[in-house]
Amino acid sequence: MTRHPVSVHDTPITLKDIFRHEFSHTVRLEKKKRVFSATRGIDVEIIAKVYDDFTKNVRFISYYVPRTTGTFWICCHLLREPEIALSIENEVLVKETYDSGNVTLFRHLPFSGKIIFYIEDMLTAPEEKMLFDEAIRYGRSVAIRGPRYLENEIKSFRPFAFISHDQRDRNDVVQPLADRLMSMLCPVTYDDFSLKPGDDLIEHIEKGIQECSKCILILSPNFIESGGSTKAEFNAIVSGEMLGGRAVLFPVWHRVGRKEVYEYCPRLADTVGVPWSLGAEEVARRLCKVITTSKTEE
Repeated sequence: MTRHPVSVHDTPITLKDIFRHEFSHTVRLEKKKRVFSATRGIDVEIIAKVYDDFTKNVRFISYYVPRTTGTFWICCHLLREPEIALSIENEVLVKETYDSGNVTLFRHLPFSGKIIFYIEDMLTAPEEKMLFDEAIRYGRSVAIRGPRYLENEIKSFRPFAFISHDQRDRNDVVQPLADRLMSMLCPVTYDDFSLKPGDDLIEHIEKGIQECSKCILILSPNFIESGGSTKAEFNAIVSGEMLGGRAVLFPVWHRVGRKEVYEYCPRLADTVGVPWSLGAEEVARRLCKVITTSKTEE
């Protein structure tokens, strides 16, 4: 059976999402800035961001430009005036202590000249060429993230995890969680992993693990009551007997406590679960961190 890699129709990703979450390994500072030109009829609020990449010891910047008039002129203006972004933090000091514990160094990261434009309007081919030529003239390195880039990113996304859940929890838990994870560039899928009464839970989870390798498990009264597999079988999955000992299950506790989880699956009660009571945004943030970290270690 052919499956769409991500339910993009349900959890759309935007160019602004990519701008917000790309280069998550860096230290980032951002601020809204106003670009104004009376003669050109331009008055728009953009977002400027400074990135400090300590793995390469360089600084670079980016701008998010919403749909507006004069996008090409705005990009040229920002290209010539990097201080618009760099002024967010005139000096970032980094404290570095060596193994001996005796030496402390404060370091200012140099601007690499790299500028990334996230623009909602598509530039023409001549405009792109002129922007790149202007970048060479000013000793800059430019990248453009526009509508075509967004389209290609969506096509290339593959789900990092699937959400195993009872179908009755879809609207209240699964959909909000999937939306937020997607906006954090942590794509998930769930359409094919809605557990219905009588479904075989073991087959359900094994199928998902084969396709995505990670499982977000929504543990709720609905899920626990849905049946399908015996507790012994589910314990076998959690203990790694059927999954080769890999850390693949990330539980979310929704209206259940340790007692209910323990009664359902003692081994699962030992796995740190994220309580849904923290709210969709915080739950997604925590899951995104552990899922993306474990993915880079595979």
